[in-house]
Amino acid sequence: MSDLRAVPKPEGFDLRDRRSEKTNDATAWLPEDALYDAQQAMRGKMKPTSAMVVAWFYHDEEGTERLTFRLYNKTTNDGVALAAILPTRVQK
Repeated sequence: MSDLRAVPKPEGFDLRDRRSEKTNDATAWLPEDALYDAQQAMRGKMKPTSAMVVAWFYHDEEGTERLTFRLYNKTTNDGVALAAILPTRVQK
């Protein structure tokens, strides 16, 4: 796997990260905080080996909330398995 360095550390990350840890509340973070923290984890011992998903909601031109995602999977089954197990293991 290549060395991940695409996401710069967001300004104010450390403060928001401490608040999030203290309250166990992801609403203390910004989207870029989540991406940066995930990147840091993946650069360490938690490298993606078979599947990875990044999903988010956005509002389209009409203001309708939409879901989109990006997926990496080694095999189709890896992606399907990740999608199936994710709701049972949600954590920050």
